[in-house]
Amino acid sequence: MNKEVQKIIFSCFFIFLTKNTFATDSNYIDSPTNFRATLSDGKIYLSWAHSSSGGGEMIMAKKSYTASNLSLRSQTYKFQVDLARNELPFYSSLTESLSSKSYQYFTNPSDFAYQFRVRAIKYEPGALKPIYSSYTYSKLILTKPRLNKPSITPISNEIIKNQDEISINSNQIVNLQYQLIGSHRSCSHDNAWTNYTAPFTLEKSYKVCARAIKTGHPRSEISTNNFTVILGIKVLYIHTDLLGSPVAETYKQF
Repeated sequence: MNKEVQKIIFSCFFIFLTKNTFATDSNYIDSPTNFRATLSDGKIYLSWAHSSSGGGEMIMAKKSYTASNLSLRSQTYKFQVDLARNELPFYSSLTESLSSKSYQYFTNPSDFAYQFRVRAIKYEPGALKPIYSSYTYSKLILTKPRLNKPSITPISNEIIKNQDEISINSNQIVNLQYQLIGSHRSCSHDNAWTNYTAPFTLEKSYKVCARAIKTGHPRSEISTNNFTVILGIKVLYIHTDLLGSPVAETYKQF
């Protein structure tokens, strides 16, 4: 076998190896990009781009809350758009076959927060099921201002005694809630919260998290204070008469 034939065989083998090793995974598709959500005159406008099928724009409908009047942009790619309302972690699907240029959604007076997510869906002829991209998320849209952050007293990073009281206050008419967590943990809206009804004491060191909530309004941002708790000393005083007989007892905290 001469050198020219060897070169041809080697080149063909290299092309075959490269094509099969570095080929694009057919089960992967790009996620939508440049996802924008804009509130204007009670309507929310969505738009995004996608590398394989161009961009789309969606404006959501006031009455149906589902996709309508769709015009196909591509027979291969469509889009699924989901919505989460009022800062809840649950999404509901608005449409799974969107290929339109425009669509609109009127905000509901009973809702105060909206967040959308979109993903691409690729349909291939003969495939048993479609291929989904990962989700792209919009910014959170608020139609009402957030409640004010509550205050926590004493001040943050305070060394307190176990009989000192912790107070949570707000300058608005709201419901107050709090969490007690370790000082190195982070406060989260997803954790369990306790309703605040009166000042309380701490038996050990905690980070105190507090928030304000009110029906129909976006919850406040979370306030945090770290408290280092030391044990106080309770001293008993016995009072006596002139003859040394005990007549009264008093306590004092130190």
